[in-house]
Amino acid sequence: MILGSTRNCEGNYLPNGRDPNACYGNGKMSVFQELVDAYEMNNGHPITDPQSGYNPNGVWNGTIWDGLAFTPVSNVSNMYLNRDPRFYATIFFQNDVWAYQNNSRPLEYAWWQNNNGASDAWPKGGTNCETGYNWRKWSDPNVNLKAGNTNANRNFPLIRLAEMYLNYAEAMNEYLASPTSDVYNAINMVRGRVSMPGLPIIASDNTKAGMRLRIQNERRVEFAFENQRFWDVRRWMIAQQVDNAVMHGLNARPTPQQLNATGLDVNSYAAGLAVFYQVVPDQTRIFQPKHYLFPIPQSEIDIDSELKQNYGW
Repeated sequence: MILGSTRNCEGNYLPNGRDPNACYGNGKMSVFQELVDAYEMNNGHPITDPQSGYNPNGVWNGTIWDGLAFTPVSNVSNMYLNRDPRFYATIFFQNDVWAYQNNSRPLEYAWWQNNNGASDAWPKGGTNCETGYNWRKWSDPNVNLKAGNTNANRNFPLIRLAEMYLNYAEAMNEYLASPTSDVYNAINMVRGRVSMPGLPIIASDNTKAGMRLRIQNERRVEFAFENQRFWDVRRWMIAQQVDNAVMHGLNARPTPQQLNATGLDVNSYAAGLAVFYQVVPDQTRIFQPKHYLFPIPQSEIDIDSELKQNYGW
């Protein structure tokens, strides 16, 4: 699907800092910690696997692709070290970088009381980032929102080759007693494109149930923000587990009490950063069995009295 030449995507979704070196977007899409945690390590192990090497403590220095070039970064949380490359292409995080030639400071989602618009975090009038993460996917690094003189031409796919491979892998896994090379080869065509190691990797990959979870997670990270997850969790009938829960983010909106408890100047960036990496509730979602189906509009039932309302409505 071809859209016209605009910068609407960048204006809506890029981080919302308003200082001269910021992205100058509106940060309207917050990303939950649950999606961040779904991305595997680049060795193919889920972060919950003891063999993964995942360590959320401490920081690292190195370089990150800013959309145009590899740019030096520092004090990046180890939560974001050595993850699936799709993570870096999809989500903005604390001390990440974006199009450094136009936005020449790291992204700063830690919030403090006297930030004067320098933070990319919530709260800020007219913006919506709540979790310490914004989405990055679809944004064009050549768009400079401050200059206001560049647009992006975007093609949004209606169906992708990756979806065909993952559909095939899912269907074969459900058909067979246990996964075979047909299943692995199809899913590895998608993983290989981003240099992720091929399956099987962990013991559960050799079982139908274990591979089902792998395929579900592969779809989650591959198709993030592509309008797939909403329907996937319904056809898998897992929405009552994954969409009926408290969703989390980082502490991008600390209370005055939390800032005071740091013992630091509450008007300082250091105070906001000291409490930022706490995982906190952001939203409570409710999904009831009736939500698997939409209600039939009463106006349609009035037309045809033989229509029966869907379960629960």
